[in-house]
Amino acid sequence: MHESVTIKFQADGNPCNLELGFIPDYAEVYNLNATYGAPFKIEWSPLLQEGREIWHNRIADSGSTGASSIQLKNSGGYISTYQAVTYDPGTENDDSDPVRAQGFSGISIAADFMNDDDIILVRAHRSLRLEDLGDIA
Repeated sequence: MHESVTIKFQADGNPCNLELGFIPDYAEVYNLNATYGAPFKIEWSPLLQEGREIWHNRIADSGSTGASSIQLKNSGGYISTYQAVTYDPGTENDDSDPVRAQGFSGISIAADFMNDDDIILVRAHRSLRLEDLGDIA
């Protein structure tokens, strides 16, 4: 079963735990207000290993920025998995308000990727199959 989610939000300058309903196999996160030399698009997947991402940096029209336009970020990435469980202890000793547990899952986006009022666009996908085939030679 393949699932896709597209979400747009306005950042508040803080880290964001984004509830998607699943842990994605692949995500693209865009900062539509990124400054020159900063990543405007990040590609993330658990297959890349923890902390690794592909950054697409915004370059000036003149091409004079020192940052390459696409790079593999080997550590210190901005995107990670997010899973949490909340508990509602209920208020009654009978079945009218029972104890409930609710799970949340998605991605966390670090505050360093976005400033207050930046517009963030997220496209996340979960595939039927996620597999690292290793060396197939």
